[in-house]
Amino acid sequence: MPHSRRRHRADELASLHVRARASSPAEWQELLSRVLVPCSVRVPHGRELRAELAGRRCDEVLFATLVASAHCLERDAALATQDEESCVLVLLARGSARVRQGGREAELSAGDLVLCDSARPSSIELEDELAAVVIHLPQRMLDVPAETLARVTAVRIDGSQGLGGTVAQFLRGVTSTLARLDASTALRVTHHATDLVTTLVEHELGLVERGDSFAELCRRIDTYITANLADPTLSPERIAAACYISTRYLHAIFHRRGTTVSRWVRERRLEHARRELLCPTTTRRSVAQVAAAWGFVDPSHFSKVFRERFGTSPTRYRVEVQGATAV
Repeated sequence: MPHSRRRHRADELASLHVRARASSPAEWQELLSRVLVPCSVRVPHGRELRAELAGRRCDEVLFATLVASAHCLERDAALATQDEESCVLVLLARGSARVRQGGREAELSAGDLVLCDSARPSSIELEDELAAVVIHLPQRMLDVPAETLARVTAVRIDGSQGLGGTVAQFLRGVTSTLARLDASTALRVTHHATDLVTTLVEHELGLVERGDSFAELCRRIDTYITANLADPTLSPERIAAACYISTRYLHAIFHRRGTTVSRWVRERRLEHARRELLCPTTTRRSVAQVAAAWGFVDPSHFSKVFRERFGTSPTRYRVEVQGATAV
């Protein structure tokens, strides 16, 4: 799927505190559409709505707590197309909920996690006196293709034990303390959190895809690409050989995903380079050195594709964002 070119403002990338309340469906719908994702709000007949969202957005990732009375959030196909390929991870702290997406339905109770792809139609029914941790992040921050991610949406993840428990505990802690951290520290914590979410998604994929030879092949391909992004010699031929398939078949797999091998590799490299440019601890490395560290051998080519993807040059991007985090 083609990416929209969007100018990334420094305040969005550094830090932004969010706190809002609503007492009507229209007010809550407008707030969520502005802060989270566009959606319609439905309240049970004869009931009043009370809802509050509070948190912090850092590098486009929102960590928030949600407290609300019973209502339903719905996103039809028209609303889903308005989203810039993001996903929402919900950790239920109190109450119960029902999530539907992609023909699946997940029944959640306190302690459970669930992932939603906000670029696809969905519905979330929230029971009365509900409290939840909500993480909203761009899909490009996960080393997982959208088609693959869709296999684990609306799937209940046990947040009381195992990896799910570890992730749940970490996200609860991050959400409760992020508002008190300085911008630079908050940025590093945010990136650790997105890496942990990626690990959770990959773990859940391993469970739902067990026995599916094609899905397991795709995971091997993605794992190999991620492990070798820094190598400028990474090529379709090399990826195919490492996964014991033909180059033609590799191209067919990525065509099915709606992209190409080269585009996917470039997007992953750009995202990792972008994150490194944000990091205050890498200021001694030049833009060219950061580019080379992620497989871009030509600095001018890196600047060109970076500007096409993020709407600004890598040098200006680094200066604006690091200036914002220093405030």
